[in-house]
Amino acid sequence: MGNGQSSNYTNVPSSHSFLSNKRSSTKTKGNVIVVKQRINTTGPSCSKSDDTIKRFLEIPKFYPILKRSLNQTSLRGQEESIFKISDRPVLKFAYRLQEHLSQCTNIVVMEQESLGNSMRNVDRDIALILVQFNDRKRSIDRFQNCLEKIGDLQAHISNLRLLFQGLISAVETLNEVLPEQKRLPVLDIDRLVNATTSSLDSKHNGIIRETETVGASQIRKLRTSVKH
Repeated sequence: MGNGQSSNYTNVPSSHSFLSNKRSSTKTKGNVIVVKQRINTTGPSCSKSDDTIKRFLEIPKFYPILKRSLNQTSLRGQEESIFKISDRPVLKFAYRLQEHLSQCTNIVVMEQESLGNSMRNVDRDIALILVQFNDRKRSIDRFQNCLEKIGDLQAHISNLRLLFQGLISAVETLNEVLPEQKRLPVLDIDRLVNATTSSLDSKHNGIIRETETVGASQIRKLRTSVKH
């Protein structure tokens, strides 16, 4: 019985032997693995009368400029006309650009020179204005000192006026004691003070006029120097 089963099992291949047979059947031929063999079927073949095929055939072929780069024997016999770009227009444009840049450079140089001269003239005028300003400041300082002295003089005069008013009352009392033939005329201190004040005012106005004339002359000189 066991022998019969063994004889029956020997006729049926095992799974391992079956897989090994399948693997041995797919052998490589020339490093090409055959996945599925071509089967000739009887059916409708693609004809040139098909619309899709016609559209594909109507598509033109696009070749590069140098057809020899395709390494096709059918295209090697054809003569190729290689169009070269002329360098004369490019050279002409370069010369024109160089001339334009040289003209712009000359204009910039001239403008820089004129700007430098203008800056030097402005610096000279500013220095002259500073000198004139310092002279005017010194004259104004002298005028301020004179005004301060005048204020001090006015304070002294007011003090003297108070003293004179105190003395006048005593003098008038003594004058009334004297007999009529020996009396002195009445002393008018207000008239004396007013006369002194008017003289000071005239002096003050004279100083102001002198300062204005000096300032006007300096301004005229400055304007003439700036114009030149």
